[in-house]
Amino acid sequence: MTLGTDPTTSMRIWENYLGANKISYARISGAADLNRVTPSGLLLLPSTVVLSESEQKAVFQWRNRGGSVLSTWLTA
Repeated sequence: MTLGTDPTTSMRIWENYLGANKISYARISGAADLNRVTPSGLLLLPSTVVLSESEQKAVFQWRNRGGSVLSTWLTA
């Protein structure tokens, strides 16, 4: 396993960081979930290597509605 490319490891690292700093978060599993959420926070894409067309569109819409996006390492 290479650190930073395994999605489970990447999520665990971020969840540990957020939990240790008492920062609330919610896991989003797809474009439909993202479209239902009010963009009041940060969308974190840790080592997201592949995004479908609908996921890409949802990320752009999130940003255009005022949300922030942080992509790390090999995010598409």
